[in-house]
Amino acid sequence: FRSQFLYFIERLGPPHPPLCVKNKLRYQKERKKKKKKKMNYREQLVDLYTAYRPDLLSQVDTLLEKFKGREQELLRRCRDRYAYEKTRVPREAGKLGDLIDELVDSCEEDSLTKAKRSKAVEVLERAFRAWTDDPTSRCLLYGSVAYEGHLPKSDTDLLCVTSSPKTPAEFISEFGQFLVQYREQDAHNHQRPPYCTEADILPIPNAMPPLLQIRIFDIDHDVLFSRVVGFPLP
Repeated sequence: FRSQFLYFIERLGPPHPPLCVKNKLRYQKERKKKKKKKMNYREQLVDLYTAYRPDLLSQVDTLLEKFKGREQELLRRCRDRYAYEKTRVPREAGKLGDLIDELVDSCEEDSLTKAKRSKAVEVLERAFRAWTDDPTSRCLLYGSVAYEGHLPKSDTDLLCVTSSPKTPAEFISEFGQFLVQYREQDAHNHQRPPYCTEADILPIPNAMPPLLQIRIFDIDHDVLFSRVVGFPLP
């Protein structure tokens, strides 16, 4: 397949970059130009969200208020989530082949990260069941992680499903605080420390749909909520 793909690239020329790649390249080019200028954190966040997530531009001021005093950490997390510095558009078929090999190598996740990702999902499901007081509540994987097409630094997409009377608004406003205080017992009946802090919880109520960004074991999770009534959960 690789040889056939390169053959068509040599005959027809490299493909036109999709819009998302153009936006990334434009952002990176403008960022290099502005490195000589001192930009405040808000301007940098506005530039980043304009290039990658224009639908969340209205959240910039809220994010800055939540991360007051930790703006550098906020900027780093946003760049890790949206801006991949290695993204580039190949100009020749040979470079395209090298890029394909590089992407294939970078897609493999080590066993430690896999274990941390799996454990984080289990912790979130137990905490979600405790918060809803519903033992049938589930945290279901979807997206690239569910289909094993993710990169090592990809976030985990989760859908929290319950038949309890909890609402999406309560989930956005309450579950993060519950998770910060959530503690479990180890094999010796000693309480473990919380799995995350308030800095690891980021509610985004104006997203479509609303979601919680949660960081556990150094892995980011985009968590959605859904209430299911009338049939058993999967």
